[in-house]
Amino acid sequence: MATTSLALTPNQETPGEWTPEQTIRRALPSNAVWMRLLEAATREVFLTMLGEAAAPAVYGDDDQTPTPDFTALVGLSGGLDGCLRVRCQAPAAYLMGSRLVGMPLDPQDSLVVDALGEIANMLAGNFKSKIPGLADACRLSVPTVFQGQEFTMESMARGEVLESCFLFHGSPFWVSLDLWPEAA
Repeated sequence: MATTSLALTPNQETPGEWTPEQTIRRALPSNAVWMRLLEAATREVFLTMLGEAAAPAVYGDDDQTPTPDFTALVGLSGGLDGCLRVRCQAPAAYLMGSRLVGMPLDPQDSLVVDALGEIANMLAGNFKSKIPGLADACRLSVPTVFQGQEFTMESMARGEVLESCFLFHGSPFWVSLDLWPEAA
């Protein structure tokens, strides 16, 4: 099985700033605004709650993404149907968790799972608050966090996926918004 390397590049010119060339574009042109809102929500939550901006990163369509050790999901229903996912490897999850709770976490600490779920929840809430009329019309589910690589996730609805890659202390993580067809 052939593998390819993953090339991630933070924005060196203006850290914390986003430019269209620095993100993964899997969105249809009609959803370019939502893509920017998702990226803005990610940067804002990380800066406010973790004390540090998440740097936008790029990877090519041919690059194989690392298998995540953690996946946090928050469902959206009502005015928008879908789910928000945060995927990352263990080093990023432990660092995010440590920053959120304000103390170093042991790799076995269950607070890592709670923190990653809360980060996904805050991202979903921040994103929906940026779309006029959606804040009250869309409900969020309780976060669900999967730990490990021994699961497969398949959506029954074949909607659109908006996804961006970021770096947090050099570790990649992905934020995805899976939109059900009627929402896309």
